[in-house]
Parts: sequence; C-alpha cells; structure tokens
Amino acid sequence: MALTYSPQLLSGSTNGRPIEVATIATPGTTIHTVQSTGTDAREEVHLFAANRSTASMPLTIELGGTATTDQILTFIGAQTGFDRVIPGIRFTATTSIVRAFTTGTATDSLSLDGWVDRAT
Repeated sequence: MALTYSPQLLSGSTNGRPIEVATIATPGTTIHTVQSTGTDAREEVHLFAANRSTASMPLTIELGGTATTDQILTFIGAQTGFDRVIPGIRFTATTSIVRAFTTGTATDSLSLDGWVDRAT
C-alpha cells in the first residue's frame, strides 16, 4: 500500500507562527508532538532556526526524549534568518515529543519554524 503524504503545521505552533525557544534546560519547549495514528503512520519533522541575538546561540533539539542520545546540539549564528537544523527526521506510530532549549544568555532570541510531512 502506498503512503500518502500531507504537510502539517508543527503542533507547538500557533497558526503556523514561529515558536520561541523559551526554556534553558531539559525538557525543552515543545515544538511538535508526533501523532500515533495507526501502525503504518509516520511523520517527518523539518525544522529551521532563526536567531535575533547579536551573539551565536547554542540550540539543543530533543528528538523524542531527554537522554543525551536523543539530543542534537548546534549553534545558530548571530542575527541569522531561518537556517535548516532538522532535515526531516522520521518518527513512526508513536507519541514522541520534539523539544528545544538553549543555554545562551539571550533566551528570547531563538525561534523555530517548520512543518511535518505526515504519511498515512
């Protein structure tokens, strides 16, 4: 059976608006909660980060958990627009939560946007 893909907003977003990374430790700000909608269901999460600060900012993305093996650390350059940080990580038929946090000093400077390709 062929899968049908449909783009979806990130569940942590309000009407498709960017999500501010407000937390400074694990567990991070909720970006998206993966839906569990059947055994063949899967979602691919695509994320982009923007930094309004004049300094480079660390960004940790938590992919389904809070253990260090679930975390990806990257740095977002000073005053950058939306740079791709997650190129389509797949989750299958589980309720996983994608979260993000920063340990930088300007915690209101990072925001994330993106979409989810939901396959059914």
